[in-house]
Amino acid sequence: MSEFVCHDISQNIREADVPIGVQFPRAVIEHIAVAADAFVRQVIQGPEFQRTLFGYFRLDQLLGGGAEEAAIRATARPSMTVSDAARAAVAALGLPNRFVALAVGGVRGFRTYARWPAVVAALRETGVEEPIVLLGAANGRAARDAILASPGSTNVIDRVDRHPLPEVFEILRRGTLAACADGGLLHVAHAAGTATVSLFAERIEPEYRLTPANRSLAFYSATEVSDIAPAHVAEAIAGALREPVVGVSVTRL
Repeated sequence: MSEFVCHDISQNIREADVPIGVQFPRAVIEHIAVAADAFVRQVIQGPEFQRTLFGYFRLDQLLGGGAEEAAIRATARPSMTVSDAARAAVAALGLPNRFVALAVGGVRGFRTYARWPAVVAALRETGVEEPIVLLGAANGRAARDAILASPGSTNVIDRVDRHPLPEVFEILRRGTLAACADGGLLHVAHAAGTATVSLFAERIEPEYRLTPANRSLAFYSATEVSDIAPAHVAEAIAGALREPVVGVSVTRL
């Protein structure tokens, strides 16, 4: 598992080399007493919780609780470090200076977007010419194949199931924008500081994953992410390419 590192959130929290992942359920169960502060701050609600903020608040608690809550909320986002070798491997790909990354595939059905081919077609129909880089694990191969076989799939670069996570991070860091359903690569994109168009559904609302430190245009469906219309996703991508994304906005459908 790659290391997530918390960087300066106040004067008394300085580059603590502590793994801050986004999967904490066992820790919550085993150490529920120390999570009381997070409950008070409404970080944890019901079966899901704001994992990034929980990690930051817990780290602050371990370091003496000296950080201001507003400072934590304004700064909290995943952070990831990669090696020079990972940077060099991605540099050797010769990717374009400006591109949109699409994170395809997924593990759980309601969080796996099945309409990326229509998004790509809509982007090309509306005049978006930026190269599109496809990213994902082995479970993204079918989605990749569908995109590459679809009409309008011009200037699409396939990097699905070709890179370890540090290299995926570096690709995302170099990207202009990333479009992702809720999942690991969304967090990696935010760790890279890249703006996103993000898709959420069912019991996982955007507020459980995004913080004020992110830059994201989020969509939420009460059913599944594939119920979010490709036109909405394409319009958001096109808009984010025209004007920089500032902060987080959520559209509920």
